[in-house]
Amino acid sequence: MKLKNKIRDIITLAILAGLLLGCYTTSHRGPRVLDPGEVSASASYLRFNNTESDPGDSPGELVGIEGRVGLIKGIDIGLARTFDISDGVESGEGIDTYWFDSKFQLMNRDNILNKPTLSLGYGYGKVINEDDFWVNTLYLSYGVQTNKASFFYSFRYETFDDKINLIPTWVFEDSFDEVQKAHIIGLEVEFTPQIKPVFEIGRFYVDDFGDGLNVVTAGVNFYKK
Repeated sequence: MKLKNKIRDIITLAILAGLLLGCYTTSHRGPRVLDPGEVSASASYLRFNNTESDPGDSPGELVGIEGRVGLIKGIDIGLARTFDISDGVESGEGIDTYWFDSKFQLMNRDNILNKPTLSLGYGYGKVINEDDFWVNTLYLSYGVQTNKASFFYSFRYETFDDKINLIPTWVFEDSFDEVQKAHIIGLEVEFTPQIKPVFEIGRFYVDDFGDGLNVVTAGVNFYKK
């Protein structure tokens, strides 16, 4: 049984090495930080497949829920939970996760429409079914918001560890070719001021951008001031 469990863990970690936070379900948000006291909730569906997968292979699938709140001007925080609903995954054996992150708006803090906005985020993810398995993630998000939509790009940079790194020293200590990276482009459309569908596509990879995971996310963000 120990050998079987070890093999299972290796397979799980191999999947995690190709998927952000074992998920991150991507950020499904642009760079704008919530206003102080503003709250937001979201629900999303993420579908992913390896670039080397055969056409008949079943894709991986995750469902995520998230809540965010604006703290002070230019800073918000979020909590999320993901559920692995991939075909053939038994309950309690998938790559379910939870995570926390904080986002800091560096440019356009007054949220002027049609003006470039840049934010920096830092957070931590925990794989629920694995002891002492954390993901420390740093990301940049850049975009432009109009009166009807937000167009954005995110670059994510992360490392896997057995603990939370409160100070991201790993950003400088780890080799760029050995850590997980992701390029994401997205669009959030205003259906109403409170309801905004969002769509994303991206690529997660380690050393070779051509080898990794393709991801597609569809979701909806809800806002309340």
